[in-house]
Amino acid sequence: MQKPLIILPCSQEKLSVPARAINLYQGKGYLPLLSKSTASVGIDYDLAILSAKYGLIHANEMIEPYERKLEKDAMEGFIKSNARKANALIRKLNPTRIIACLPKLYLNALTSMINEKNASIELTVPPAGAGIGSQRGFLARALKALEPNYLDIFFFGKTPSGRLENSVLVRIRPGTKFRPWLRNDVDNAYSPVYGDVVTAVKFISDGNVQSIVDTNGNKWRTDQFKFGLANGFSDFIGTYLHDNLERYTDDYQVIEFSELESKFFETFDELAA
Repeated sequence: MQKPLIILPCSQEKLSVPARAINLYQGKGYLPLLSKSTASVGIDYDLAILSAKYGLIHANEMIEPYERKLEKDAMEGFIKSNARKANALIRKLNPTRIIACLPKLYLNALTSMINEKNASIELTVPPAGAGIGSQRGFLARALKALEPNYLDIFFFGKTPSGRLENSVLVRIRPGTKFRPWLRNDVDNAYSPVYGDVVTAVKFISDGNVQSIVDTNGNKWRTDQFKFGLANGFSDFIGTYLHDNLERYTDDYQVIEFSELESKFFETFDELAA
Protein backbone atom coordinates (compact mmCIF):
# COMPACT_ATOMS: atom_id res chain seq x y z
CA MET A 1 0.00 0.00 0.00
CA GLN A 2 1.29 3.44 -0.90
CA LYS A 3 2.17 5.75 1.96
CA PRO A 4 4.05 9.04 2.50
CA LEU A 5 7.84 9.04 2.70
CA ILE A 6 9.48 11.07 5.46
CA ILE A 7 13.11 12.03 4.84
CA LEU A 8 15.28 13.20 7.74
CA PRO A 9 18.94 14.24 7.87
CA CYS A 10 21.68 12.16 9.44
CA SER A 11 22.95 13.22 12.85
CA GLN A 12 26.38 13.70 14.39
CA GLU A 13 25.46 11.45 17.32
CA LYS A 14 25.71 7.79 16.33
CA LEU A 15 26.23 4.34 17.75
CA SER A 16 29.81 3.09 17.60
CA VAL A 17 28.83 -0.22 15.98
CA PRO A 18 27.07 -1.12 12.71
CA ALA A 19 23.28 -0.91 12.92
CA ARG A 20 20.18 -0.14 10.94
CA ALA A 21 20.06 3.55 10.06
CA ILE A 22 17.04 4.22 12.26
CA ASN A 23 19.00 2.85 15.25
CA LEU A 24 22.49 4.03 14.38
CA TYR A 25 21.58 7.73 14.38
CA GLN A 26 21.11 9.02 17.91
CA GLY A 27 20.31 12.68 17.29
CA LYS A 28 17.87 14.43 19.61
CA GLY A 29 16.47 16.83 17.01
CA TYR A 30 14.01 14.74 14.99
CA LEU A 31 14.07 11.05 15.90
CA PRO A 32 12.46 11.45 19.37
CA LEU A 33 9.39 12.89 17.64
CA LEU A 34 8.95 9.61 15.78
CA SER A 35 8.84 7.53 18.97
CA LYS A 36 6.30 9.88 20.57
CA SER A 37 3.88 9.57 17.66
CA THR A 38 1.29 6.82 17.28
CA ALA A 39 1.99 6.89 13.54
CA SER A 40 4.14 3.83 12.82
CA VAL A 41 7.14 3.53 10.51
CA GLY A 42 6.39 1.03 7.76
CA ILE A 43 2.64 1.15 8.41
CA ASP A 44 1.58 4.78 8.26
CA TYR A 45 4.69 6.12 6.51
CA ASP A 46 8.07 5.06 5.18
CA LEU A 47 11.28 6.61 6.51
CA ALA A 48 14.56 7.42 4.80
CA ILE A 49 17.69 9.22 5.95
CA LEU A 50 19.81 11.54 3.83
CA SER A 51 23.31 10.57 4.90
CA ALA A 52 26.45 12.60 4.18
CA LYS A 53 28.27 9.33 3.51
CA TYR A 54 25.68 6.93 2.12
CA GLY A 55 23.27 9.28 0.35
CA LEU A 56 19.54 8.58 0.62
CA ILE A 57 19.05 5.32 2.53
CA HIS A 58 16.06 3.42 3.85
CA ALA A 59 15.69 3.54 7.63
CA ASN A 60 16.20 -0.24 7.83
CA GLU A 61 19.44 -0.30 5.82
CA MET A 62 22.45 -1.60 7.75
CA ILE A 63 25.29 0.92 7.79
CA GLU A 64 28.64 1.46 9.49
CA PRO A 65 29.28 4.38 11.84
CA TYR A 66 31.19 7.27 10.29
CA GLU A 67 32.27 10.87 10.80
CA ARG A 68 31.29 13.09 7.88
CA LYS A 69 29.20 16.21 7.27
CA LEU A 70 27.74 17.40 4.00
CA GLU A 71 29.80 20.44 2.97
CA LYS A 72 28.84 23.04 0.39
CA ASP A 73 32.01 22.59 -1.66
CA ALA A 74 31.33 18.84 -1.88
CA MET A 75 27.74 19.16 -3.07
CA GLU A 76 28.36 18.57 -6.76
CA GLY A 77 30.22 15.32 -6.18
CA PHE A 78 27.70 14.18 -3.58
CA ILE A 79 24.76 14.71 -5.94
CA LYS A 80 26.51 13.00 -8.86
CA SER A 81 27.51 9.99 -6.75
CA ASN A 82 24.16 9.46 -5.02
CA ALA A 83 21.42 10.58 -7.43
CA ARG A 84 20.87 7.17 -9.03
CA LYS A 85 20.56 5.39 -5.69
CA ALA A 86 18.21 8.08 -4.33
CA ASN A 87 15.87 7.86 -7.30
CA ALA A 88 15.88 4.07 -7.22
CA LEU A 89 14.81 4.09 -3.56
CA ILE A 90 12.04 6.62 -4.23
CA ARG A 91 10.75 4.58 -7.18
CA LYS A 92 10.80 1.40 -5.07
CA LEU A 93 8.84 3.00 -2.21
CA ASN A 94 6.49 4.79 -4.63
CA PRO A 95 5.29 7.28 -1.99
CA THR A 96 2.05 9.23 -2.15
CA ARG A 97 4.16 12.29 -1.25
CA ILE A 98 7.52 13.17 0.24
CA ILE A 99 7.84 15.01 3.56
CA ALA A 100 11.41 16.28 3.72
CA CYS A 101 12.41 17.77 7.07
CA LEU A 102 15.95 18.78 6.14
CA PRO A 103 18.38 21.66 6.68
CA LYS A 104 18.83 23.92 3.66
CA LEU A 105 22.00 22.26 2.33
CA TYR A 106 20.54 18.76 2.59
CA LEU A 107 17.26 19.87 1.03
CA ASN A 108 19.11 21.43 -1.90
CA ALA A 109 20.98 18.16 -2.37
CA LEU A 110 17.75 16.13 -2.32
CA THR A 111 15.89 18.32 -4.81
CA SER A 112 18.92 18.35 -7.12
CA MET A 113 19.06 14.54 -7.08
CA ILE A 114 15.39 13.88 -7.86
CA ASN A 115 14.99 13.10 -11.55
CA GLU A 116 12.07 13.72 -13.91
CA LYS A 117 10.39 10.39 -13.15
CA ASN A 118 10.11 11.30 -9.47
CA ALA A 119 9.62 15.05 -9.91
CA SER A 120 5.82 14.68 -10.08
CA ILE A 121 5.67 13.41 -6.48
CA GLU A 122 4.43 16.12 -4.13
CA LEU A 123 7.27 17.45 -1.95
CA THR A 124 6.40 19.06 1.39
CA VAL A 125 9.13 20.98 3.24
CA PRO A 126 9.42 23.37 6.22
CA PRO A 127 9.11 27.10 5.54
CA ALA A 128 12.19 28.73 4.01
CA GLY A 129 14.68 29.82 6.67
CA ALA A 130 13.09 27.66 9.39
CA GLY A 131 15.35 26.95 12.35
CA ILE A 132 15.54 23.67 14.23
CA GLY A 133 12.54 24.59 16.40
CA SER A 134 10.35 25.38 13.41
CA GLN A 135 11.52 22.23 11.64
CA ARG A 136 10.63 20.12 14.66
CA GLY A 137 7.21 21.75 14.73
CA PHE A 138 6.80 21.00 11.01
CA LEU A 139 7.69 17.34 11.57
CA ALA A 140 5.42 17.03 14.62
CA ARG A 141 2.47 18.38 12.63
CA ALA A 142 3.21 16.05 9.73
CA LEU A 143 3.33 13.06 12.07
CA LYS A 144 0.13 14.15 13.81
CA ALA A 145 -1.66 14.18 10.46
CA LEU A 146 -0.46 10.61 9.83
CA GLU A 147 -1.52 9.22 13.19
CA PRO A 148 -4.18 6.53 12.76
CA ASN A 149 -7.54 6.90 14.44
CA TYR A 150 -7.23 3.43 15.91
CA LEU A 151 -4.97 1.33 18.13
CA ASP A 152 -3.76 -2.20 17.36
CA ILE A 153 -3.28 -4.57 20.30
CA PHE A 154 -1.60 -7.97 20.16
CA PHE A 155 -3.73 -11.01 20.88
CA PHE A 156 -3.02 -14.73 20.47
CA GLY A 157 -5.21 -17.54 19.23
CA LYS A 158 -5.45 -20.71 21.31
CA THR A 159 -5.53 -24.33 20.24
CA PRO A 160 -8.16 -26.58 21.88
CA SER A 161 -5.46 -27.65 24.34
CA GLY A 162 -4.82 -24.02 25.31
CA ARG A 163 -1.50 -23.59 23.50
CA LEU A 164 -0.94 -20.01 22.27
CA GLU A 165 -0.39 -19.46 18.57
CA ASN A 166 -1.32 -17.18 15.71
CA SER A 167 -0.37 -13.69 16.91
CA VAL A 168 -2.70 -11.08 15.43
CA LEU A 169 -3.53 -7.41 15.86
CA VAL A 170 -6.97 -6.59 17.23
CA ARG A 171 -7.94 -3.07 16.19
CA ILE A 172 -9.92 -0.81 18.50
CA ARG A 173 -11.38 2.52 17.45
CA PRO A 174 -12.98 5.58 19.05
CA GLY A 175 -16.34 4.60 20.50
CA THR A 176 -15.11 1.23 21.78
CA LYS A 177 -16.51 0.55 25.25
CA PHE A 178 -14.47 -1.39 27.77
CA ARG A 179 -14.17 -2.07 31.47
CA PRO A 180 -10.56 -1.32 32.55
CA TRP A 181 -8.72 -3.66 34.87
CA LEU A 182 -7.42 -1.68 37.87
CA ARG A 183 -5.57 -4.22 40.03
CA ASN A 184 -5.87 -7.62 41.65
CA ASP A 185 -7.54 -7.85 45.02
CA VAL A 186 -5.00 -7.60 47.86
CA ASP A 187 -6.36 -10.68 49.63
CA ASN A 188 -7.18 -12.73 46.54
CA ALA A 189 -5.03 -12.46 43.43
CA TYR A 190 -7.73 -14.29 41.49
CA SER A 191 -10.30 -11.56 42.20
CA PRO A 192 -9.48 -8.63 39.90
CA VAL A 193 -10.78 -5.14 40.59
CA TYR A 194 -12.35 -3.36 37.60
CA GLY A 195 -13.32 0.22 36.90
CA ASP A 196 -16.59 1.43 35.45
CA VAL A 197 -17.30 0.93 31.76
CA VAL A 198 -15.66 3.73 29.73
CA THR A 199 -15.60 4.78 26.08
CA ALA A 200 -12.41 5.30 24.06
CA VAL A 201 -12.17 8.63 22.28
CA LYS A 202 -8.52 8.74 21.14
CA PHE A 203 -5.14 7.06 21.42
CA ILE A 204 -1.81 8.59 22.44
CA SER A 205 1.80 7.47 22.61
CA ASP A 206 4.48 8.33 25.15
CA GLY A 207 7.62 6.74 23.82
CA ASN A 208 6.89 3.02 23.48
CA VAL A 209 3.82 3.13 25.74
CA GLN A 210 0.47 3.53 24.02
CA SER A 211 -2.62 4.58 25.94
CA ILE A 212 -6.36 4.74 25.41
CA VAL A 213 -8.01 8.01 26.44
CA ASP A 214 -11.65 7.86 27.54
CA THR A 215 -14.38 10.52 27.48
CA ASN A 216 -13.33 11.76 30.94
CA GLY A 217 -9.70 12.23 29.89
CA ASN A 218 -8.46 9.18 31.82
CA LYS A 219 -5.59 7.24 30.23
CA TRP A 220 -5.58 3.44 30.23
CA ARG A 221 -2.78 1.10 29.24
CA THR A 222 -3.38 -1.61 26.67
CA ASP A 223 -2.96 -4.33 29.32
CA GLN A 224 -5.75 -2.70 31.34
CA PHE A 225 -7.95 -3.03 28.27
CA LYS A 226 -7.02 -6.69 27.72
CA PHE A 227 -7.26 -7.76 31.37
CA GLY A 228 -10.58 -5.94 31.70
CA LEU A 229 -12.28 -8.24 29.21
CA ALA A 230 -14.63 -10.80 30.73
CA ASN A 231 -13.02 -14.23 30.92
CA GLY A 232 -15.56 -15.71 28.56
CA PHE A 233 -14.87 -13.07 25.97
CA SER A 234 -11.09 -13.40 26.32
CA ASP A 235 -11.37 -17.16 25.78
CA PHE A 236 -13.67 -16.58 22.83
CA ILE A 237 -11.12 -14.28 21.19
CA GLY A 238 -8.40 -16.90 21.50
CA THR A 239 -10.60 -19.66 20.10
CA TYR A 240 -12.02 -17.52 17.33
CA LEU A 241 -8.58 -16.46 16.14
CA HIS A 242 -7.42 -20.09 16.12
CA ASP A 243 -10.45 -21.26 14.15
CA ASN A 244 -10.83 -18.43 11.64
CA LEU A 245 -7.49 -16.81 10.84
CA GLU A 246 -4.68 -18.15 8.71
CA ARG A 247 -1.78 -19.34 10.83
CA TYR A 248 1.95 -18.93 10.38
CA THR A 249 1.83 -16.01 7.94
CA ASP A 250 4.72 -13.58 7.52
CA ASP A 251 2.57 -10.48 8.07
CA TYR A 252 0.46 -9.73 11.12
CA GLN A 253 -3.24 -10.09 10.43
CA VAL A 254 -5.64 -7.41 11.63
CA ILE A 255 -9.17 -7.96 12.87
CA GLU A 256 -11.59 -5.35 14.18
CA PHE A 257 -12.49 -5.62 17.86
CA SER A 258 -16.06 -4.69 16.95
CA GLU A 259 -16.22 -7.76 14.70
CA LEU A 260 -15.16 -10.03 17.55
CA GLU A 261 -17.57 -8.31 19.91
CA SER A 262 -20.55 -8.60 17.58
CA LYS A 263 -19.92 -12.30 17.07
CA PHE A 264 -20.09 -13.09 20.75
CA PHE A 265 -22.33 -10.47 22.33
CA GLU A 266 -25.62 -8.98 21.19
CA THR A 267 -24.92 -5.85 23.25
CA PHE A 268 -21.94 -4.56 25.18
CA ASP A 269 -24.01 -4.68 28.35
CA GLU A 270 -23.48 -8.45 28.37
CA LEU A 271 -19.70 -7.88 28.31
CA ALA A 272 -19.87 -5.50 31.27
CA ALA A 273 -22.18 -7.75 33.30
